[in-house]
Formats: sequence, C-alpha cells, structure tokens
Amino acid sequence: MTMVRFMALIGTALMVAAPTTAARTEAARTDWAGRVAVTPAGSYVRGNPDAPRKLVEYASYTCDHCAHFSAEAATPLARAIAGGKVSIEFRHALRDRLDLTAALLARCAGPARFFAASEAIFAEQKAWIDRTIAYEQAERAALEAASPVERIRMTARASGLTAIVARFGVSAERANACLADPAQQKTLIDQANEAWSERRIPGTPHFILNGTPVAANDWPGLAPL
Repeated sequence: MTMVRFMALIGTALMVAAPTTAARTEAARTDWAGRVAVTPAGSYVRGNPDAPRKLVEYASYTCDHCAHFSAEAATPLARAIAGGKVSIEFRHALRDRLDLTAALLARCAGPARFFAASEAIFAEQKAWIDRTIAYEQAERAALEAASPVERIRMTARASGLTAIVARFGVSAERANACLADPAQQKTLIDQANEAWSERRIPGTPHFILNGTPVAANDWPGLAPL
C-alpha cells in the first residue's frame, strides 16, 4: 500500500469516527436536569434515562417530611441529576383531598415544569395548608353546598395553590380545567393505590434505588448517591 493511499484511508476513517466522538462529547456535556420523561403509569422522571442510579420517590404534598426532603435535597440532587449519574422518578402517594388538589396543579404545569412547581409547593407547604384550614372553617356552608369539582377549585384558590403554579405558566382557566380532569385524577389515584395497596410503602417520603427499597427517608441518608 502506498503512503498516499494509506493517508487517504486514515483521513476517511477519521471523518467517519469524528461524529461518534463528537456525539460522546455532546452526551458528556448534556445537562440532564432539564430532561423529563413520562412513564406508562404517568409519573415523571427527571434526568438521564440511562443513569446508573435510578431513584424513585413516593411523596405527598401534605407530608412535612417530604417538604423537608425537598428543601435539603434540591441543590445537591439537581447537581447529581445534571451530571447524568442519577435520575429521579416522582410517584404520588396521595394522603388526602388537599394533596390531590396540589398534585393536579403541579402536573398542570406540564412535565418540563413539574419538578420546579413541586419544589415551590413544598417550599410554601405550611402557608397554604394553614390558609386551607382557616378557609374551610370560615366557609364550611359554602363548601358543603358546592359540587365536588367546584369545592376543589374553591380550595385551590383560597389556599394560594393556584397562585403558586401561576408562576410556572398555569393560567386560572387552565388550573380550573386541570382540577376537573378525570384522566389526571385517575392517574393520581392509580399511583396512590400502587403506593399504599400494592407496594405497601411504610410512609412518605419513601425511596427505591435501582429497584431496592431504601431505609433512609432524608437527604443525609441518600447523599452517598
């Protein structure tokens, strides 16, 4: 083989290999924190679908321990997700009607904004729960006279939950529609049944890592991720 022909072959090989190398480099630079997928069960997964550590969180918006986890894990977990090492799937373990209201509104923000909306809801948990309690005591008669859907809408507005998700692009009209969406309600109820009746989780938050339940229920216990 002549030197000219050899160099031509090398050049061709480099041209073929270059896109593959570039693709690898691009994948390494991907910020996975902004990638969200939807599972067949309707739960949202944030991060690299091929992450070596797949974390599942069962949570409730009215659970104070869940709010605490959200606050302490937000920054370090987002960093781990961004690097492609960890993905997190959020599964709803509903505990009450107010929890259902918050979940419907968080999901109303859409997959891309769901996790940010959830963090905001958790961050203001005490305030909107306190407002709900006060409102339900003051407006008991009006709530009892309203239809189930209108009751949820009234509580969502009075609690401030609709104002929270408005920051993530959810208009009042869209919020009203989401709160009455039977398909979303079924998705959430099915997830709750899977959590409490089928898997029989001990409480919230509850975590599963790569298919195995984790004893820890706070960020220090999960930090080795």
